[in-house]
Formats: sequence, structure tokens, C-alpha cells
Amino acid sequence: FFVILPRALAMICAAVCLVIVGDVASLLTGAAFAQLLLDVDVGLFFRSFAGLLHPADFWAGVIKAAAFGTAVAIISTVSGLFTTAGARGVGHASARSVVFSAFALLALDYLLTLVLP
Repeated sequence: FFVILPRALAMICAAVCLVIVGDVASLLTGAAFAQLLLDVDVGLFFRSFAGLLHPADFWAGVIKAAAFGTAVAIISTVSGLFTTAGARGVGHASARSVVFSAFALLALDYLLTLVLP
């Protein structure tokens, strides 16, 4: 428990921060390219987002990121804790945790898309 919890909390914080930074970067980059390439006013660009996006969309992304971070941290830590057989075992544990994490992310994404608005 004391091994998994700090890693899970760190992964949750990192995933949520990455989603927020990614959202801000994508909006600013989209606005810049809309202005430079399509001659769309930046104010109009952001007003159109205010009409199309809702705060629930942002929070759904943050909740998904937290869930994904939790799943990856728990799967990877548990897989690493039960590793045996030296370097070969570490390789197998790494591959196993990647496969299980990918499956968990797909399943979580599907379930959270059904549940979240």
C-alpha cells in the first residue's frame, strides 16, 4: 500500500497536469494558426469555442486523465513488485504491464465515455 499510493498520486497529478497543459497549448496553437493561415480573428476563434464547448467537456478530460493515471500506476507498480528471474523477468514484467495498461486504458475510456456527459 505504501509503495503503490505515492506512485499513484504522482501519476494522477502528472496526467492531470499534462491534460491541462495540452488543452491550453492546443487552443493557443489553433488560434495562432487560424489567425496566420486562415485570417480568422483570434477573438472570434475563442468566442466560437465558448459556444461549442462546455466546462463539462474539460472536466471529463481531467477525470479521464486521473483514471488513466491511476490505472497505469497501479498496474505498473504491481507488475514490478512481483517481478522475478532477474533482467529477463524485468523485461517480461515491463511488456506485461504495457499490455495490461493498454487494455485498461481502452476499457476505462469506453466506460467513462458511457458515464460522463
